[in-house]
Amino acid sequence: MGDATVKPSSGDDLVLENTSTSAKIEINDGGVIGITPGTSLNITLGSDGGDDLNVDTDKLVVEGDTGRTGIGTASPSYRLDVETDIDNEWISTFRHTKDDGSGCHGLNVDIAEDNNASNYIFLARHNNGNTTAFAIKGNGNVEVSNGDLVIGTAGKGIDFSGVQTSASDAGTGTTTGEVLDSFEEGSWTPTWQISGGVVTAGAGNSGYYQKIGARVYIVAFISFGSESSAPAGSAVLQVAGLPFTSVASGFGASGTQAGAVSTACNYLWASNAPRMGRIANSADEISLQYFSASGNAVGVTYDDMSQNNTFSQVVFFGHYIIS
Repeated sequence: MGDATVKPSSGDDLVLENTSTSAKIEINDGGVIGITPGTSLNITLGSDGGDDLNVDTDKLVVEGDTGRTGIGTASPSYRLDVETDIDNEWISTFRHTKDDGSGCHGLNVDIAEDNNASNYIFLARHNNGNTTAFAIKGNGNVEVSNGDLVIGTAGKGIDFSGVQTSASDAGTGTTTGEVLDSFEEGSWTPTWQISGGVVTAGAGNSGYYQKIGARVYIVAFISFGSESSAPAGSAVLQVAGLPFTSVASGFGASGTQAGAVSTACNYLWASNAPRMGRIANSADEISLQYFSASGNAVGVTYDDMSQNNTFSQVVFFGHYIIS
């Protein structure tokens, strides 16, 4: 028998039943069901539980009572529920293949209710759904609940340009950057540095730093320990070991100043205890200073340090600029 056409009259149905009165269409020998172009296939499911469209158990399931669709599951829990247990397989990929410069878009998620923190626009979980990793809430907040926000490319960061909405927000200065591309904190070890001699720091010398963008904030403690080679008494005393080298071109009248420190505590100095410090360009050391009787900033020298059993100490804090 060749092709056969069965065409019911208008308003009538084509009904196929087996002897148990259940509807049945059986395609054998690898056949297909074809839909003529210009027509459509409309499948109406019942609204009772179990009135489902089912393809190969769980390849594709549409529930007639709930309206839920499952791919990889016979019991979908959501409007679209996609599951897989295949190793190293992505659950889904959305790809726009047009690339001719006319524009293209990715995934659009839209919820009707506005500014409700209890709603979720996007939710990513792990640990079998027990731990929230990342969420976009209905009020626009982005929450990273378990893990870090990792900036994977140097020079990239958080762009604050959108919050400068008025002249008062922006201030009166000249803006040179609005991307926060770096944050780091840690420890550093301050050491004495002096020309013509070797001076060792005492016990407990330590420092901490916090780097935000191109600004480094420091705090440290250092004391005199011993000398293995005595310098000249007039040699200027410096604290070396800063965690980062200062910028090559700083500020000030000649552009040679990259940062400054203030002393929070100084103890047991012979004279002219340090009150502040200067960080020059392209430097990783601090030049300690005090104010002379005439009000000038003068470098602290080795003679100003008390070299005996009651060791000179200083605690300082400040900040400087890096590239």
